[in-house]
Amino acid sequence: MLKLFKPEIFQGSLSKQNYFEGWYFKHVSASENQVYAFIPGISLSKNDAHSFIQVINGITGETHYISYPKNEFSFKTDRLFVQVGKSVFTDQFIDLDIDNPGIKVQGRLAYSGLAKYPSKPWAPGIMGWYSFVPFMECYHGVVSANHVIGGSLQINSETLDFSNGKGYIEKDWGTSFPESWIW
Repeated sequence: MLKLFKPEIFQGSLSKQNYFEGWYFKHVSASENQVYAFIPGISLSKNDAHSFIQVINGITGETHYISYPKNEFSFKTDRLFVQVGKSVFTDQFIDLDIDNPGIKVQGRLAYSGLAKYPSKPWAPGIMGWYSFVPFMECYHGVVSANHVIGGSLQINSETLDFSNGKGYIEKDWGTSFPESWIW
């Protein structure tokens, strides 16, 4: 039950099958000319259990999906801390070290002034009372609706400054991503 009131932490178990969990970290530079999202996660499908980092350039739409072995995924049980390969994702910072054909990302972005979604006993997150419904296909949580970013990233051969930019963090977990939403 405690996990229910902390949607930002890892909700699953690495022994589950037919399960996924992913965090969406969006970054917009102060000039708004750079937008990048990084999605670390785990996919525990029966035939291809693996961890991953997806990199999305929000300006060009270019996307990279980097697959890692399942055992390169680790997490903390008391707070948002996820590691995939050499990259670390928290609600205070991300440290990226991705070296894959087509995309290389290195750097650290720090977060301050997180706008956390309010939690109440009858509505522990963005899903409200739906959070209590067992066996839903997918659950959703908002970690920070808005925060300030500090730092820069080296993406391929270009240095991108995100200082004083804006960020957003959310996550999804369950058995499959829904084809449609009802709100």
